[in-house]
Amino acid sequence: MKFVGIEKALFDKQWPLMQSMQKVMFESWGAPAGNKLDVEAIMKRATALSSLRLQMLRNRLEAARQVDAVLTPQQRESIDEAP
Repeated sequence: MKFVGIEKALFDKQWPLMQSMQKVMFESWGAPAGNKLDVEAIMKRATALSSLRLQMLRNRLEAARQVDAVLTPQQRESIDEAP
């Protein structure tokens, strides 16, 4: 089924991005207490996380478009009627 292939491709794209997000988040945990607030470093991490999140959103939207392209009209109608 094409849907399974789309889901697998999405997972394969998202997993490395999730790993990268975790790496960026873990880097900030190692800062010793008492260090001065490093605004530039915090902003750099926030920008990196934002970029990764946006790429993950793009991947999900593209996968949704691919799923929509393989659905039959009856399947689309069934999805639209779901609560």
